[in-house]
Amino acid sequence: MWVTIMLISGIIQLVAPLFIKAAEKFYLNKLNENEFRKY
Repeated sequence: MWVTIMLISGIIQLVAPLFIKAAEKFYLNKLNENEFRKY
């Protein structure tokens, strides 16, 4: 039981930064699209 919890938390710690970077890129792309549509 504890092993699975530690394994999951470890995976989350590894994946979280990558997920955040991907989300930031996606968000910035959305903002850029909106900016281009304005002009």
